[in-house]
Amino acid sequence: MRVKTSIDIYMFTGNGCGVTTKGGGTVRRISIDNEKGFTLVELLVAMIIIMVALVPLLYMFTNGMTTTFDTQRRQVATTIAEKTIEEVRTLSFASVASVAEATVTEDNRFTREVVVTDRSATLKEINVIVRWTERGSGQSVDLTTLLAER
Repeated sequence: MRVKTSIDIYMFTGNGCGVTTKGGGTVRRISIDNEKGFTLVELLVAMIIIMVALVPLLYMFTNGMTTTFDTQRRQVATTIAEKTIEEVRTLSFASVASVAEATVTEDNRFTREVVVTDRSATLKEINVIVRWTERGSGQSVDLTTLLAER
């Protein structure tokens, strides 16, 4: 269904075009026909095109947000592991020992485990494992360093 409008405009001019009036001017009739509008089919096609364009954009947005949250959690876990290694480095060589898995954040999201392996009388391997659950699957960050007796 198209909407059709027609507008008639009467203009008084003094240039002699149109119907002459008693005062010497002329009156012109200008007719504007407007057939602008959209049919139902055109609207449906436009909506389908918009939907085809929006669905991938929404997917990219949600995927980007998920990746951002995953990256933030991985960064927090890496920071926890790095701080733990720095704490162990401040201890005396003889007091460095394995620590069982323990919760290390207020929201109980991350757990940390420290595994110390003696490589020799003067060298220990320190392995820090930080674990968390992300969308039902277990994630972890594992950092290892060597500590020599000073």
